[in-house]
Amino acid sequence: MKIRLALLLLLFSSFSVPRPGAKVIYKMYHRYHGKWQRTLKFTQHTEKYRNDSLVSTETWYETIVYPNLFRIDFGNPADGNCLVFRYDSVYRFKMHELVSAKQNRSELVYLIGGMYFENEPAAAAKRIAAMGYDLGKTHKTVWNGRKAMVIGSLNDTAHENQLYVALDNYNVLRTVKYDNGRKQEVIFDKHIKAGGGWSETLVTFYTNGHLTQKEIYRDVIANDDIDTALFHPATLWQSHWYKTGE
Repeated sequence: MKIRLALLLLLFSSFSVPRPGAKVIYKMYHRYHGKWQRTLKFTQHTEKYRNDSLVSTETWYETIVYPNLFRIDFGNPADGNCLVFRYDSVYRFKMHELVSAKQNRSELVYLIGGMYFENEPAAAAKRIAAMGYDLGKTHKTVWNGRKAMVIGSLNDTAHENQLYVALDNYNVLRTVKYDNGRKQEVIFDKHIKAGGGWSETLVTFYTNGHLTQKEIYRDVIANDDIDTALFHPATLWQSHWYKTGE
């Protein structure tokens, strides 16, 4: 009987104790839940690279309503060329016309802010685990001079998905994901205060170690009033305001 009771207690404890990666997510959540900015908008200077060489530059206008509305206007918004991320889908418009729609839950928007709008931290941990980060593995490291906890691996050289979280302000600093033999890396840098949270102002993207895109934010505005009709694909192309810029 004592042996059986001990086994039951051990089994119960194994389910009740959060995995180490979940503990980090819980700390992030409790730091910013109810405090993170509701909205964010900024102008973005975008540089595209091929073979680590600059091939083009563009100006994008980006708007976020957390947790799951995100819009990118490519060039002048009045031209009607944009991507709209809404809940679990992304819609592409070209010259005001809807040209495609597909499933996309915008993982990066969730990681840099959307997670703080969950009702409980366990929901955030579950969503991040579903992205492919192993919450059972963590290790400490230093990234760009900042102490960080890495969720997803036991060391920096492991070929596993990794989420780097700063140990001072709990900013997301870096994501590393492996897909079909390709290493996709995103680095978030030069954070500034935004509302009750933060915003990166420099983002760089790498594929298999090669620079593919650099994003530089300016004119960052938090908690501005934003009309959510900007993210409604069913009416967006019909909007007189959208087509004329009025």
